[in-house]
Amino acid sequence: MGNTQEIGRAAEKVAEDYFLKKGFRLVARNFRTKGSEIDLVLARGGLLLFVEVKGRKGDWEPHAWHPQWQGKRRRLRAATKEFLNRNPECFDQADEFGFEIVFVTQGRVVACFREA
Repeated sequence: MGNTQEIGRAAEKVAEDYFLKKGFRLVARNFRTKGSEIDLVLARGGLLLFVEVKGRKGDWEPHAWHPQWQGKRRRLRAATKEFLNRNPECFDQADEFGFEIVFVTQGRVVACFREA
């Protein structure tokens, strides 16, 4: 596994632990479709949350990544539709759906941005 992949996997684990401590339950990890991937799918109460994780080795400014988020958001939404088609029980159990991007560096979550 390359260095970039190692950083990504470690960041996903940090983000997963972050959400588990907040009372979420892990539904799926690294759900892949033809054109995209959902890093984490989590649930808490009636909320089903789809999470994109971005990890870096050193300090960085999450807001600088914002312009790239538009294209990624479209792919994430398409992957979400595919996830729900393959897992209809998740759709039936959810009252609310959310999308969140989580930035991780140096072993900690430094920023989270959610949209409904």
